[in-house]
Amino acid sequence: MKMDYTLLTQLIVEKFGKHYAFAAAIGLSEKTLSQKLNNNAAWNQKEIHKAMMLLETDALTVDELFFNYIDAP
Repeated sequence: MKMDYTLLTQLIVEKFGKHYAFAAAIGLSEKTLSQKLNNNAAWNQKEIHKAMMLLETDALTVDELFFNYIDAP
């Protein structure tokens, strides 16, 4: 099932300026980050937690950022 990462992408750009800066901070390659943001690879719990910390968001926004379905299940 596909997710819409538009809000996540906007927050990454707002906080880090460029995707590569966020990728480096979270410990992913630019390619892997791109795959995750384009629904070609899945986020794991550890990555989601680290992203939330880096983006300085709270647990209440995790659904909006990581579980916004394009196609409802």
